[in-house]
Amino acid sequence: MVAAASRELYGNRAICGKKYRIKCLNADYNAGHNSCKANNEVVVTMVDLCPGCKGKHIDLSKHAFDSIAHLSAGRIKIDIELV
Repeated sequence: MVAAASRELYGNRAICGKKYRIKCLNADYNAGHNSCKANNEVVVTMVDLCPGCKGKHIDLSKHAFDSIAHLSAGRIKIDIELV
């Protein structure tokens, strides 16, 4: 599964090819209710720049997002760890 990183994380392609464990953190980004699924972790490979992402945000592929949270959430709080 893949993801794209914000400019801050992207580091002139330095992040590309690295694998990260992404964990959904039990809360909807906007509404404050649980949007995480029971299996709330996924390992992704960073493959691209997300020009619309700010700060330390990342954009998960639809498949990666759907494996850890309900798609209807749109945005979720996450923990990210290099593996």
